[in-house]
This record gives sequence, structure tokens and C-alpha cells, in this order.
Amino acid sequence: MKKIVACIILISVLFLCACGKEPYIKSKIDVTLSPYEMPASQPQWVTLYSPNDDNTKLLAFSVALSQTGSFYDSIMNALLLGTEEGYVSPFPKGVSLRSTMLKNDVLYIDLSWQFQKASKEKFFACVAVLANTFCALNEVSFINVTVEGAQLTAPNNPDKPIMLLSKHTGSISHLMQNYGESSSVLSSFYGTVYLNDTTNKFLLPKTVSVSLKNENFALALLSSLIKESPAIFPDGFLVNSAPKFSKNTLFVELTCAEEWEYNDSWLGKNAIVCTLNTLYPDLKNIQLNINDNQGNNKATIKEPCIDAYNSIRNASNVITPKSNGTGLMHTRMLVSNMPSKSNIEDFLNEYILNVTPEFKSDAKIVNSVNVFNDTVIIDLRASYFDYFFKKNLTQEEEYAIIYSLITTACTFTGAKKVQILQDSQKRSTLCGHIKIDNPLLTLSLDYLETI
Repeated sequence: MKKIVACIILISVLFLCACGKEPYIKSKIDVTLSPYEMPASQPQWVTLYSPNDDNTKLLAFSVALSQTGSFYDSIMNALLLGTEEGYVSPFPKGVSLRSTMLKNDVLYIDLSWQFQKASKEKFFACVAVLANTFCALNEVSFINVTVEGAQLTAPNNPDKPIMLLSKHTGSISHLMQNYGESSSVLSSFYGTVYLNDTTNKFLLPKTVSVSLKNENFALALLSSLIKESPAIFPDGFLVNSAPKFSKNTLFVELTCAEEWEYNDSWLGKNAIVCTLNTLYPDLKNIQLNINDNQGNNKATIKEPCIDAYNSIRNASNVITPKSNGTGLMHTRMLVSNMPSKSNIEDFLNEYILNVTPEFKSDAKIVNSVNVFNDTVIIDLRASYFDYFFKKNLTQEEEYAIIYSLITTACTFTGAKKVQILQDSQKRSTLCGHIKIDNPLLTLSLDYLETI
């Protein structure tokens, strides 16, 4: 009888507790879309340089540029054509811009063939203008100038390439001293070599100071590559002689240790191709002959170079959600497209695919990215929002997804705010916790450093 009474009391208590506690029902989320009108672009102030009348030193001019397309293209066109503010172009008439591209902290500038025909004084003055103008930008440490895709070389001396200039090496007198007709061979120059990442699957670019010691440039650059990458070229690797280039094919003779064995996944051939491509822009094939220090042939490699460039990645510091999805953390991400103020669209698409691997690796999530004054406008496809909406994120998870994107976009553009759009329209919220219909401020660097 006592057991029956105890059971009745227990059941009653459970019943009362169930009645007293209301079940949690998440309120319905009303997602609304509304048209978005792009703001008017405001001119940005930039410092352009120009040589004085006798081409002995540089003068600075502050001008307001309206960005049309790439920010670097806008600056370069102002240097070539002059501006309404009175800046007069020092470049010879007929020189045009073929392309600009930022990789890591190196800005690559490709000009038309007319530039190589400039007089010696005008040539070095213009090179100094390029170095000082572009290296004044926060994200640019070096420039590399090519002409019709071929590495820029000193006037009347095609065997002396002018590579990777900074604001410290861009004075007219310094250039004349190092690259003039009466100058001796350079003792050193800056170059880019391609080293393995931690997985030994990809190549990462690194800017290094290369010693010449009366060698030719290709030999010096290749020797520096071997020195900088022991994981690819272990002890015993040497360059036998200067690489030879003929009929779009690069011929390289190497020596290795007796115990070294070749396998098809070896990154060495890709590293050589990518490193020497600057000197040989028409490079299409490579032939490597590798003998050990006893003279025994270890490998003879003959193949096209096209696949080698697919190995190149760039290591970028970014902010991503933590593994539990409820906070932010600093991490490094390998990307094939480095971000810049004028071209961040491809980078952000790669970033999203890395953060959300559930999307297909070749998916196009980002429609466009535009920077207007202090605001980045990121237009994403509906599939991005549909994915997270179905996941029913918590407030902390939604915060991590949104602000990781915001802080990353602002870090690489210098902007302060981000407006997130869905197919060119404003969306009220992602999953109901954070309103995204107006621009959101990025997190401060002081706060990010505490994460």
C-alpha cells in the first residue's frame, strides 16, 4: 500500500512540473528582402610622384582619384595620363597599362612595349616613380615591372633584369648606380622563390635577398631556392651550371645526394618552374637532369610546365569561427587568390569555402565585392543564406559566422563597416539573432588581439 501511495505522489509531482514548465518554442523568423541602392563613390586621396626637370629627384603630388575598377589600375592610369589637378605624366606617350596584380605584398605591373623604348634618363625616372608611388600603399612592399609579360631589364642590357623594387631601392640615383650602362654587376637583388607548405602539397611564395657573386640571375635565383627549401632539396642538392632557356624550354642540371630517390609527387620541379618563370615568361616546358654525386642518373624529367602553377598558394592570416562555432580565432589559410583593396572578391569566395567546407570546392558564393569609402559591400548568393538558415544557428554561432566575414573583409580593405546583401538586396537577418539590413562595424584590432 505504501508503495502504491509513493508512486501516485511521484506521478503527481511529475505531472505538476510538466504543467508548470512551458515547452520552448522558437519564434518564427520573418526574413525580408528590400532593394539596395549602391552609394556614390567618393574620390580617394593618393600621393603620386614625378621627377623634377633634370630627372635627379622625385617630387610628391597629392591628387584625388575616382576609382573605376581596380584601385591600382586607377593609380597607374593617373601616372600614365596625368590628372585634372595638374599632375603631368612623366611617362613617354604611347605607354599603356596591360595589367596589375597583387600577390602577397608584391604588386606586379605589366606595361606595353613602348616603355622599354624610353630614353635612359626617362626610363629610370619612371621606374622610381612606380616604386615610390605604389610602395607607399600599406599592402604593397615591393613592385615587379614587366613589359609585354617579360621581366623589365636595364636599358641596353637585356641580361640585367630589374626585379622587386621597394621604396628603399626606388630612388633615381640608386637605380642609375645599379642598372646604368657603366655600373658593375649587382651584388644582390630581391627575388621570389617558391617553398613547400607544411603538407608538402603546395608552394608558398617568399621574397628573399639573392646574392649574385658574378653569377647569372637564373643561377643565383635557383641557388637561393635550393638553400631556402631543404624539405624539397635536401643536403647534397647543387646547381651544376646556369639554367639554359631555348625554344620555350628550360634545361636544368642538378646534383643530389646518393641516397636521394625521385618520386612523381616531388615538388622540386614545380618550385623551379615557378621561381624562374619571372625571368622566362615564355616558359612552357622543363627538362631536368638530376645525377647523384657519384655521377649516377637519378631522374630525367621532361614535361610541360602548365600544371606547376596550380601548386601555388598564399598563406593569409584570417579570422574564422572557432571549431565549436561559438567564437572567433586567428588562423592561417592557404588561398590561390590573395586579397587587396581593389580585388577581394575571389579571396572572400575562397575564404567562405574554407570556413564552410560543406559548399562545393568550386562553388561561386560571392556575387561581387565593392569598397565605397569606409564600407565594404559584399553581395552573396541566396544559397549562402539558405544553408545557414536551415542550420538554425544559435546567437553565438550566428555572431561568429557574420563577424568572421566582417572582420576579414575589413582587415584586407582598410574599411570600417560591411554591408551584407543577398543577390543585390538587403536581407533583414541571417538566422533571426543579428540584424544585417544595415552596415555593421568591424571589431577593433585591440579586441581581436585578445581572442
